[in-house]
Amino acid sequence: MLWAELAIGLAKSLPEEARLIDAKGLPVAKGKRAQWARCPEATKGFSTRGMVYGFKLHALVNHRGLFERWSFAPANIAEVSVATSLTAGLESQLIVGDKGYIGHPGIITPKRKNMKAKGSWNKALSRIRKRIESSFSVLVRSLTLHAAQVKTFWSLQARVNLKIAAHNLIHSGLL
Repeated sequence: MLWAELAIGLAKSLPEEARLIDAKGLPVAKGKRAQWARCPEATKGFSTRGMVYGFKLHALVNHRGLFERWSFAPANIAEVSVATSLTAGLESQLIVGDKGYIGHPGIITPKRKNMKAKGSWNKALSRIRKRIESSFSVLVRSLTLHAAQVKTFWSLQARVNLKIAAHNLIHSGLL
């Protein structure tokens, strides 16, 4: 948990303008190997990469791409249900999410094509949303987020916390 505290401290030392929220699948096993996985807390769920057996990393990122808050949930838990705990205390802040967070009152999301209500979504918000996608991309490509072969939830949590702390340390400008 020391790494998680370091990552949070680095992210909060900077001024905030907008926050971004999203989720990333953390597979424990892929394909037919899912039935032999030894992590009992893992579930089968849907992610941007298709079906995932494992967990989802739900994260809140500031405008500079530093992870401020994150949590782990089984892969079958909806994004909007985890958003309430991540955004607690930030009701007056601007929080931008993707379509998975439609229905959460404190998050600005793009509208689906079949929705009749006009929203406040514009191209500037789309550009802002790319920041969290870039942060997840750095975790996956440079810090090998998906390469973790874990047998317990606690080892997965420790590895991801370490990688988020490394990401925040690299991108905070302290190095």
